[in-house]
Amino acid sequence: MRGTRRVMFLSLFRCTVCALCAVACFGGTEEWNWNFVEKYGGRMLSVEPPIAVLENFLTRDELEHLKNAGSSFLKPAETSGKAGVATRTSFSHFLTEHEADHSVVKNLRRRLVAFLRDTPLVRREGGIFSLEKDQQFESLQIQRYLPGERYDPHFDFSVNVKTLNFRAVTILMYLSTIELGNGGETIFPLVEENMNLSENEVPYAASSNLKKTSCSRGISCDHSNFTFFKSMPHCCCSESLKVRPIAGRSVVFFPRLSNGESDKRTWHGACPVVSGTKFTAQQWIHSPEIARFVTSATKDVQGLFTEMKDQL
Repeated sequence: MRGTRRVMFLSLFRCTVCALCAVACFGGTEEWNWNFVEKYGGRMLSVEPPIAVLENFLTRDELEHLKNAGSSFLKPAETSGKAGVATRTSFSHFLTEHEADHSVVKNLRRRLVAFLRDTPLVRREGGIFSLEKDQQFESLQIQRYLPGERYDPHFDFSVNVKTLNFRAVTILMYLSTIELGNGGETIFPLVEENMNLSENEVPYAASSNLKKTSCSRGISCDHSNFTFFKSMPHCCCSESLKVRPIAGRSVVFFPRLSNGESDKRTWHGACPVVSGTKFTAQQWIHSPEIARFVTSATKDVQGLFTEMKDQL
């Protein structure tokens, strides 16, 4: 019992320190106005940390184009540069410079830039969130999840110069829909879902807690689907924030704090798919410091930051 209390105290202490650090590093994002997301058809799922969902952000042509562009070249997804890692069982493909040099992709990226320039982190914070160099755009990744496939919780940013990971923004775009109760949600285990919203307002699968055996909405872990969730039980009945894949929907969050450190609260993963096929597109944007290592931009992203900046 004494050992259990000590573990609980240490966990509470770490969470408190993390929260205080986040407020100090972000300057208290709850004081910023995020209402602008409404003009993009979106809403804030969380302010601390900032997580926005944009509904119908992608057009039907964009959905089909991205799926077709990457489907023929899918291979086992990698983690930290290594293939076959057990915690990531999906298939993926980074679009080449030639594949992404298309008007459909460029128009989508321009809308992403317009959205980001409206965020308080870019307008007021700047620094690692500044949009200055075209090479801050990472290659667009297409990803496919079949039933049983998942991606265990992870961080998008890691201090690793060798892999040139300076990711400051994550835009996760859903290219297909997974019906409610069939898994595939993007989960933020350290972010509590907002249970005060009405059922019609909740854009993710709401549930209760891990001790319950059934959920009013979402998935319950029982003998029929236990094999899908035994490695990720928090994908079942938990109070963690979960976003259901719906074609055209996008989730935007920021893996780093303004001081450059990782925002541990954005630890996230992809819940196992129970039924259906999940397609996503990931666009990561690095901080300007990547320009010290990547001196020029590829053709598909040239002008996306520099030309649009001149138009402001």
